[in-house]
Amino acid sequence: MDTNTLIIPAIDLKDGQCVRLRQGEMEGATVFSDDPAAMAKHWLAQGARRLHLVDLNGAFAGKPKNEAAVRSIIEAVGTDIPVQLGGGIRDLETIGLAVTAAETGILVLATLHTSGASATVDRMVSVFPAAEQALIRSMLSTSLCGVVSQQLVRRVDGKGMLAAVEVLVNNAAVANILREGKTDLLASVIQSGALVGMQTMDSSLRRLLDAKLISGSEAYRKASNKAAFEQFRERDEEPA
Repeated sequence: MDTNTLIIPAIDLKDGQCVRLRQGEMEGATVFSDDPAAMAKHWLAQGARRLHLVDLNGAFAGKPKNEAAVRSIIEAVGTDIPVQLGGGIRDLETIGLAVTAAETGILVLATLHTSGASATVDRMVSVFPAAEQALIRSMLSTSLCGVVSQQLVRRVDGKGMLAAVEVLVNNAAVANILREGKTDLLASVIQSGALVGMQTMDSSLRRLLDAKLISGSEAYRKASNKAAFEQFRERDEEPA
């Protein structure tokens, strides 16, 4: 194994217990510990350098649901290792908590039902009263690490689905756009940011298409700039 590889143990929380889901279904979850703090201490003793927590109830409900379990884990490990928490955020209260926590240096991983980086930022800002939105944009400009957006596309061989992914990484240009509220400019920054790990949804679709993993019709259906994929859709429709 690469000695530079960092393995991060994950603790999935459901109803205050440590569980493992089967195919992402909450029903029939396997409980492997009813003591989240003890599980965290176990991983700490095994040499873990970071813990990843997932509030499963929160991810489905759109607001924190396992606060007591999360708090017990943080108290158990203290400042020995960083703890990152993932879950869903949907309303003003939870988005406000997430932004404030990120401002203090806590790594917050959360999900939003949006169609891309620009829509994600707009959604986070728009839930706040107009008088507070400039402050929230400023906070996001300094604390947001990035936005990863995905949509599932059908494999050309019919064997399931693949994820096409858009990636936004916060840098000086992105931070300036966030502060000024000009989120319509994010698409061009993502397009020119490949060297720092950014990727547009259309470029992800093109890679899957070039690798012959998806059809031209599927790429066209999911693309933002459909004109760029028109030729591939027409090729699919040509008679054999």
